[in-house]
Amino acid sequence: MIYSRQMMEFKDTSQIEATWNDILMALQRIPFNRWREVLNFILFLAYQESKPHGDIKAIQRAPQRPFGLCRGQFVVPADFDDPLPEEILREFEGR
Repeated sequence: MIYSRQMMEFKDTSQIEATWNDILMALQRIPFNRWREVLNFILFLAYQESKPHGDIKAIQRAPQRPFGLCRGQFVVPADFDDPLPEEILREFEGR
């Protein structure tokens, strides 16, 4: 087995070998035609680890619109939540 620099930081290589064996056993349960997907995922993880963690930025949400922004510009009718008339439903449904 070839050990990477990161693996050599562990004093006990038996944990590395056990994990490596677990990976190989799991890979044997995956159909050969899906191994490329496994490799792509491993490469993705390696790429993520190679990036400086300072590059990871929190997702910024768009500012939320304040409540009542259109207050007074229109009136919601009292029957707003009532079921639609049958003729309008037919038009929506293409009947």
